[in-house]
Amino acid sequence: MRSSYALVLIVWLALGAAQAATENSARPADAPASPAGKLYAHVPDRTVLASQFKFAVLDPVMTKPTPDEKALIDRATFVVRQQTTGTIPGLGVMTKENIIDLLGPELAAGCDDQCAATTGKQVGAEYIVDGRLRRAGATLELEMRLWQVRNGTQLSSIMAMGANDTALISDLRANIPALLAPVQLMLDAEIRAAQEQQKTREEQGKWDTAQEDKQREINAAAQSAANAAAAVKKKQDEEAALSRHAALRKAGWVVLGLGAASLIASGVSMMAGESITNKLQTGGYEDVNALTKDSSSVHLINSIAWGAGIGAGVLVLGGAGLLIFNQDPTVATAQLEVGPTGLMLAGSF
Repeated sequence: MRSSYALVLIVWLALGAAQAATENSARPADAPASPAGKLYAHVPDRTVLASQFKFAVLDPVMTKPTPDEKALIDRATFVVRQQTTGTIPGLGVMTKENIIDLLGPELAAGCDDQCAATTGKQVGAEYIVDGRLRRAGATLELEMRLWQVRNGTQLSSIMAMGANDTALISDLRANIPALLAPVQLMLDAEIRAAQEQQKTREEQGKWDTAQEDKQREINAAAQSAANAAAAVKKKQDEEAALSRHAALRKAGWVVLGLGAASLIASGVSMMAGESITNKLQTGGYEDVNALTKDSSSVHLINSIAWGAGIGAGVLVLGGAGLLIFNQDPTVATAQLEVGPTGLMLAGSF
């Protein structure tokens, strides 16, 4: 028994060490959200990624613009939208009509100072551009500013200048990439974040697979150890059963020998008793002393006869014991059954 307990103890110690090693191997932490606060299921295509961000352009404001200056403002706004779409494919550039539908004509015409971020929230944009047009002598100056709507931060600004409308628009086109540079950087950062998130998921997947493999190994080792312990216990039980049956068989032989001796003594006693009886019937005794002596012998013989009867019963019990316990205890069975005619001993002998 001690060997099986020792085996189980060793196995549990080994399993405990394996489990501790598994727990000490920490799962890789989740990757943080992207700068835009997004978690990506996969690395998106840049165009697809850009389509997730809305980009609004407000008309530049100008103090008391002339009809020609109003036309220039409309043209400048159109150029910014057009070139933004070409510079950053997929970006969700809102049309002027979209903004008018959401805000009405007055707010869509632009605003002063930092109201652009507030307007961007109203139209649901992540980025918004506003601007201001003015004349400085014979030169037209157009300042355009890019705002991040979420926190109201100005990200970039450009100044386009020209002696006339054509020169101003040409300079504006040349400067638009600089105005949009923060959006390009944002898309780059989002893609890097998506790549990092995917890398982290792959590492977590590998870690999870490794942990599952370790757990299967631990379970297999535990099952193997349990089987080994059960086999040891079964063997010990079989050996104990064989030992008990061997002792009972020996006792059966002893009882059988005593019963046989009792039967032999019974036979001798019966013969002696018959001899005494014949003498009494034929008057074969010469004196009283001889008769008394033989009478005592008769009493002794009767006692022996009773003992012989008991011995015969013991002999039967010993024989039955030998029949029962002479089989392999691991395969043979015997049981006492109650039948219609009384008790029956049933089993494999």
